[in-house]
Parts: sequence; C-alpha cells; structure tokens
Amino acid sequence: MRSIFQSKRRRRSGWRVGGAVAVGLALVGLAISGCRENAIPKSQWLGGLSSLFAGAAVRANNYSATPVDGQPPESRFHLADDSALTLPSGASIAFDIPVTRREPYSLYVNDLRSNGIGVDAGGGRVTVRVTFESAGPEIVGNCVDNVACICGDPRIELDGGALDISFGIAAARGALVLDRIGATFGSGFSETGPCHENVCAFLCDVIRPDRESNARTAIETAARRFVDNNRSLIEAQLNTHVRGLGVTGRITYARVDRDGSLYLLTES
Repeated sequence: MRSIFQSKRRRRSGWRVGGAVAVGLALVGLAISGCRENAIPKSQWLGGLSSLFAGAAVRANNYSATPVDGQPPESRFHLADDSALTLPSGASIAFDIPVTRREPYSLYVNDLRSNGIGVDAGGGRVTVRVTFESAGPEIVGNCVDNVACICGDPRIELDGGALDISFGIAAARGALVLDRIGATFGSGFSETGPCHENVCAFLCDVIRPDRESNARTAIETAARRFVDNNRSLIEAQLNTHVRGLGVTGRITYARVDRDGSLYLLTES
C-alpha cells in the first residue's frame, strides 16, 4: 500500500512541475512572439473617457402632453427620438426610449435631465455615473382600458436619481472594445398622481403594485441600449487616447484591474 501511495504522490508532483513548465513556456512564447505588457494607471488612461463625458448633458424624454398622431392606444403619448446626449463639443446624439408597457399602464419618461456626469474605474469595470435633477414628475403613466383607469393616471417623482452605466474593457480586432454593458438606476420614489393616499391608491396597488420597479427598469434598459448603439464612439475615443499614451501594436488582451489601472498585452 505504501508503494502505491508513494507512486501517486510522485505522479501528482510531476503534474505540478509539468504545469509550471507549461506556464513558463507560455510566457517565453509571449516574449518570443513580441508580446508586450502594458499597465497604465487609472489617472492616465481614464482621461480618454472623462474628456468625452465631462461637461456632457443628458435629457431623457419620450412623453408628449397631447396624443401623437398615428400611435396606437398603448403608446398614444409616445414622442419618438426626443432624448439626447449633448457632448461638450456641442454635438448632440439623439436616441429613443420605447414605451414601457405593464398592463394596464404605459409608462413614459418625462423630461428627465442630468445635472452631472462622472467617470471612474475599479473592480474590473468602468462606471459612468449620471446624476439627475429633481423637477418632477419624471415618470408619467397612462392607464389603458382597465377598471383602474377610473382613478386617472399615475405621476411619479424620482428624487435624487443616479444612473450607473458600467462596462468592462476587452480586446478585439487589435483594439479596445466595451464588454458586458450594464446599468443600474436608483432614486427616491414618490407618487403624486391619483394613485396617492386616496381611495384609488388601494385599487392601483392591486392592479399594478410594481410601478416603481417598472419605471427604473425602463430607464436602465434605455441606458444599456444607448451605450450599445453608440459603443463605436466611446471605443474610438478610448483607443485614440490610449494610443496617445504610447501604446503601439495590436492589442490582444485587455482588462481593468481592481485598482482601476488598465492592463494590456500588445504584439508588434
């Protein structure tokens, strides 16, 4: 029994040695192939994104106070392509926020405006935080063909709203690209419409108790879609800035480290 046990130990030890050799050979291969490691501090590389968003402004709106011609009942107040990101250069990128439909309500975003945008990195991701002013109501609901509609339409104020758009950095086609885009919206929530502290409040909650989460989901979904649709603009700005820091060659690997620095492998 002892000889068998000793034999297993020798084999396992051989695996460990073999694994270390494989890693060493891989590193040697990187050196031979001309791969270069680059570790760029956050204070240097993040400026490429900060310069894009610092001084920018967001206006989110898909609501018309009067019905829009040609729209079906479920989206009769939908004002398409009425939202925009305005860059410091003055250029404006319009985008649309689809109507969020949660029976019996259609939810619209009403003139939600930013009052600050900041960029940070850490924990493997970049975070763009957009804070919003509180001048409500920012969410307008329209009740369609339901008994609850006798109470009228809900109005929701979002107090101290903040939207965190986050993404990783990866490499593709020899350049930096955005990876795993996410968005989280948080705010205070107060209802000022007819579903508020009256006989209708109970009926509203029975019919649709999650109006708050639906409103937040609508904003998060719109934010993810906007970044995904405009990723080429963000990626171009980031790549131009990083190249200006002296990074040369094809970028074959990229990640944001826990401390916010940007780690790259490049090949000439």
